[in-house]
Amino acid sequence: MGDRAGQRTAALGLLLALAGCAGTPPPVAKGPAAPPPPAPLTQARIQALVAEVAHLRGLPQRAPVPVYLLDEPAFLAALRERAERKAAAENEARTAFHLAFDLLPDGKPGASPPSTTSEVLEEQVRGFYDHEQRIIVVRASRPRTEAEAEKERAILAHEIEHALQDQSFGRPDAEKRATMGADEFLAYGSLLEGDAMLTMFAYLASERGVPFQRMVRRAADIMRDVPAERFVAGDGDAALFRALPIVRERLLFRYHAGTAMVAELYRAGGLDLVNRMFASPPVSTEQVIHPEKYLAGERPVVLAAPRAPQGYRTLDEGTLGELETRVVLDRCSPSSAAAAAGWGGDRYTLVAAPNGGVGLLWSTAWDSESDAAEFVEAIQSRPGCLRALSLGGTSIENGIVVRAEKTRVAVVRGLAGPLAEAAAKQILDAPIAAPASPPVALPYRLLPRAPLPQRERGYFIGHDYFSRWLGIAGQIPFGVNVMVGNKGLELRISRPDVLVSGALFVSDLVTTPRFQEKLFAEVAGGLEQGTEGKPVAAGKTGPVATPLGAGVERWWTIGGDTSISVRAVMVPICGGTGSLVFLQSFKDPTAQRTLDGWLQSFRWNTNEKPPVCEALDPR
Repeated sequence: MGDRAGQRTAALGLLLALAGCAGTPPPVAKGPAAPPPPAPLTQARIQALVAEVAHLRGLPQRAPVPVYLLDEPAFLAALRERAERKAAAENEARTAFHLAFDLLPDGKPGASPPSTTSEVLEEQVRGFYDHEQRIIVVRASRPRTEAEAEKERAILAHEIEHALQDQSFGRPDAEKRATMGADEFLAYGSLLEGDAMLTMFAYLASERGVPFQRMVRRAADIMRDVPAERFVAGDGDAALFRALPIVRERLLFRYHAGTAMVAELYRAGGLDLVNRMFASPPVSTEQVIHPEKYLAGERPVVLAAPRAPQGYRTLDEGTLGELETRVVLDRCSPSSAAAAAGWGGDRYTLVAAPNGGVGLLWSTAWDSESDAAEFVEAIQSRPGCLRALSLGGTSIENGIVVRAEKTRVAVVRGLAGPLAEAAAKQILDAPIAAPASPPVALPYRLLPRAPLPQRERGYFIGHDYFSRWLGIAGQIPFGVNVMVGNKGLELRISRPDVLVSGALFVSDLVTTPRFQEKLFAEVAGGLEQGTEGKPVAAGKTGPVATPLGAGVERWWTIGGDTSISVRAVMVPICGGTGSLVFLQSFKDPTAQRTLDGWLQSFRWNTNEKPPVCEALDPR
């Protein structure tokens, strides 16, 4: 977990959303018997997982990583203690912020109050890394299935990576943290969580036999195509879903946008670039949302905090950044993301009027005059945008002054007319400075994501079979029935009068010995289910030469006086990111020769990488 309490929030939702990234199982049925519940985590298994995560991420374990498994009451007590230690209490400035930027709910009759931060944390958090104590605390569970156990280990892998980050890169010291505004701190947290999510995906990929490159590409696609709010639309996310939008967006952003940023930069420069980010972290949510701006070294301009008018008291100063500007504009414009995309910098001041009301002075800078005009149009597009509000005896009056000058826009509310005009002029007249630190441009570029190819069915010319999708051609024996592209199979041949059955399909498991054995085990499970109680005996296993390349074969015999032989031949393709699998079933030598001839007839019919490789190992 990140350096602040509750940063575990969206990992479960993202994990579940990405569950489909694993390789598609071969088209054979599983055995009917339910496996026993997996064993609970032990300290020995946890420390083995620490070593595994360190290897996958390429970061050394420089110190022990204590992991505490706590039951529900003890975990919640630890979580609350840490939250009290880390989180600031609700205060006058927080109330003024929510009023000034119109971030409170509509308050319709019968509506439930927004969730508190504590409610969200207790609902969402399953584990956290405590930077101050250098420990990991996990909510212990008794997984009922292997899928639940895998999810538990994946969450733990995420938290282990936070400990490894700390050991390899450290965290900003107190002096640096004091100079980081909320937007910069959120950007830094997005690096921490995005990297930890990437590490979690690396663990899942290794567990599921999926090339890491494929997992990263699909993660990047999901983060691009699926809005963050889609990850909280479930009963288990009730408190998070009911939280104020500004609270929910801050929590989700680290995981959703952070994962998208780190995935894109991994695709551009691998783990070397991800590691370099810790030496030069993103300084704004703009750089997280637009990784190309991070690589180009584009930093926000520096704006002075607007001065409180005479007689007004300053409550708070800060920067919204692109993310929170978009959240504010969500109430104003349906195209809030586009209107906020040209953000170049901002600074606001919240003030208390002599009568106790709240005022807002907001200075913004934009990348171009058209971006500034788009922001002005968005903030003035609806009468209900930036409403008059009150909360707990504090209020802000209606009325808003928006003034633009080239790429600068001043927004003032809660002040009387002449005073508001004077404040807007003061904002626009204030000097604008270049970024405080020189830009850090990195010699990488984001890689375009070409659309993933769609599977194509093979076709026949006479007795010759061709597949552009697989880049192969083969011959169909005389007298057999043929089926193409059905139920996950590329090709199936059979004869109804004698037992001659052959099938070809693609496995998207990596072709390491572990996952070759997994595939063979799944084939055996399908045979046992379909034999109606007849014994299935495993036969020889070993290498086999095919015209498509070196492969591995496994034999089985289905018992009885008239035994049936089954042979599976796995041929790695696309650099070992998948394989072609041929299945053969027969009773007599003649049928075997027919099927062997069918397998030996296949050839590569292209010198180029076939489309299936782009699906198995996308870039």
